[in-house]
Amino acid sequence: MTALLATLFALGLGLLLPFPLYALRMRARGRQAPREPAQDTGRPAVTVIVVARDGADIIAAKLTNLLEQDYPSDRLEIIVYTDGCRDATAQQARAVSPRVRVIESKQVLGKIHGMNRAVRQARHDILVFSDADAMLAPGSLQALISHFDDDAIGGVCGRRAIASNGAPGLSRSQSDYIDLDSRIKLAENQLGSISSNDGKLYAVRTRLYSDLPDAVSDDLYVSMQVVRKGFRFVFAAQAVVSVDLPSRTLAHELERRRRIVSTSLRGIWRMRALLNPSAYRGYAVRLFLNKVMRRLMPLGLLPLGAAAALLMPRTTALFALLVLLVLNAYPCLRQTATRSLIDRLAYPLVGLAGTLAGLLDLVTGRAPRHWNPRGRGIEHAEADRPRVAYTMSRFPKVTETFVLYEILEMERAGIDVSVFPLLLERENTRHPEVAQIMHKVHFAPFISFAILRANLCWLTASPGKFLGAWADALRSAWPNRNFLRGALGVLPKAALYARQMEAMQITHLHAHFATHPALAARFIHALTGIPFSFTAHGHDVHISLQGFDAKARDARFWVTISRYNLDLLAQAFGPSIQDNAHLVHCGIDLDRIACQAREVTGEPFHILCVASFKEVKGHRYLVEACAELLRRDIDFHCHLIGDGPLREDIEARIAQAGLDGHFTLLGQQPQPGVLQAMQACDVVVLPSIHASRGDREGIPVCLMEAMASGRPVVSSRLSGIPELVTSGREGILVPQKDAKALAAALFQLAGDPELCRRMGLAGRAKVEQAFDLAANAAQLAGLIIGSVQDRPAQHSPPQGSALNSRKAL
Repeated sequence: MTALLATLFALGLGLLLPFPLYALRMRARGRQAPREPAQDTGRPAVTVIVVARDGADIIAAKLTNLLEQDYPSDRLEIIVYTDGCRDATAQQARAVSPRVRVIESKQVLGKIHGMNRAVRQARHDILVFSDADAMLAPGSLQALISHFDDDAIGGVCGRRAIASNGAPGLSRSQSDYIDLDSRIKLAENQLGSISSNDGKLYAVRTRLYSDLPDAVSDDLYVSMQVVRKGFRFVFAAQAVVSVDLPSRTLAHELERRRRIVSTSLRGIWRMRALLNPSAYRGYAVRLFLNKVMRRLMPLGLLPLGAAAALLMPRTTALFALLVLLVLNAYPCLRQTATRSLIDRLAYPLVGLAGTLAGLLDLVTGRAPRHWNPRGRGIEHAEADRPRVAYTMSRFPKVTETFVLYEILEMERAGIDVSVFPLLLERENTRHPEVAQIMHKVHFAPFISFAILRANLCWLTASPGKFLGAWADALRSAWPNRNFLRGALGVLPKAALYARQMEAMQITHLHAHFATHPALAARFIHALTGIPFSFTAHGHDVHISLQGFDAKARDARFWVTISRYNLDLLAQAFGPSIQDNAHLVHCGIDLDRIACQAREVTGEPFHILCVASFKEVKGHRYLVEACAELLRRDIDFHCHLIGDGPLREDIEARIAQAGLDGHFTLLGQQPQPGVLQAMQACDVVVLPSIHASRGDREGIPVCLMEAMASGRPVVSSRLSGIPELVTSGREGILVPQKDAKALAAALFQLAGDPELCRRMGLAGRAKVEQAFDLAANAAQLAGLIIGSVQDRPAQHSPPQGSALNSRKAL
């Protein structure tokens, strides 16, 4: 036992103490006055590179700050790289001065990609990197560059100063941390090269910069490049750059530290030769102590905690419980002396926790989070740019392309969209566009420490509001057992989402589907006051209308995709349910879909059905219709795209009908595969039915895509389908569950290629007129923007947006 305790204590202290002892030694040495180089004479030509994302509100001030530095204009080049900005960052940068060159990327590719690309276009011998939210004090650029008079110096970084206060305890803690880091740099300056860099302002000789790899910390990696090539990297204490607080909350500090630790250690591993003391002497020791042992400190808490648990199990358990209670209560505390004290005490612990999380990310191979520049981009975003949250049952769901493409269209329209799905879909097949927004998807499991803490926080801070919201939500779900179960599973997670949306300053919340997503949206609205809306599609109002009237009443507005749904809901609740209702059809992105006539080649008549294998899709009637075609000696082949619970049943029906050679089941396909199959077919069929549990179609997107592709469609005269297809013009509609009528329609089209061509052209014209995604998403965006601009007390929809005054799309 004694040997075990000694081992645990030795291991723990061996991991915990090296960096603090090194920091104390450097802090004492750093009290000596720094030796700054003499101010120069010749001023080398420099290129300043600023990488920005969505920084329209700060980029002009940043560039003006650079241009006002006392530096000759003929020796100062400024390049701004805009990384997939959805605002006017590029335009604002160009408007500042013709001396500013802008490299604009339409895609989000990350800071490192932007740096590499900008460097390749730099014209001068010295590169200066500075963040968009970092303001240089007068003379700082000259103070930075003057160090390059020494040919042995290859890089230099400035000194960061905190400009904003924020929470008193957190602000003071971060200021102390930055001060300690500066003192370490001052001391290391006297020993040769510093072992760290500050990304807010640093410079490097252009010839020493090599393209940075992904997933590393750019500032540290660049400094290591300089040392690796035999030059010094030093600290310029008089080159001061003013910044906001790196972290305004402990939660943000946790994530920031996690990312920094993961990326910095990845970079050190790539440059691990620098840890060889025989080759790099003191720098290797400094790098190891300051950047490696510093990251390993949290591991020392594990053996020390184990030793404490062995010596004092009850005391250790009580201490752990106390820490958990404090962490739970912390988010509920206001800006008080108590919170300030907790900030001061919790800051180093959060730093250790973030460091441990970064180590776990590194060991498990988890990719670091996307670069998301903080600065003033969130707190001071343009007032007229709404920040909208979307919630839905599952995301990304391959069969719900309308949600994905609507979100993308909202982003293109200038709305900042974040996604909060109730379930993260883990299908193997995904549409390629999903990657564009996955970094904006916020997901939580049904139960976690974060969820427990969020609910406890709401209960502590606003018990009446929280308990009232729960009671109202459960009352709206009673007595439907499915809705009750869903509410019990969804609402705890919604409480967490509510806190996250408040922190992100979400201005509107939109839910897709009137069931659990709309329930969660209404719950979040009750807690935060964030206005919400929802879209009702098909099954979500066809199977059960439990609680629909409460959601519609509290929503700023609600949308449905068919006139059929509007009439159905008016019959159920009366005409007043339509007072804040809007008809907005789902749409498709016509730019993605080519309309090409199918050439008559004498091949079999190709039938395509794109649908999940569910009862509501009516596959069995398509199989029966195809059996009838076979009896009529029609040469055909039917392709089925999709998957689902009835797949085996449909396969058995195909085999029983002797149609194995006439059917191909392709499984789920991404969007390009679906569109390719539509181009290769003669007709698209969807034999939808009114299913036994009550669900039926809304307006199927696959029919819109088929019509946009120039293909005739055959479907059921059911629910909202006649709003899309006029029978005899764009396709043929038949009674549901009528296999003979379905076969007759297919027989007619198989024998009349000219009719197929005319219907295909008419179908393309119909979707261009009424089901264009851009137009329909713009209509929804207009409603959301109107909601954001409307006074909170006003519950009615924005003026001019009433149902009867808007275009029914």
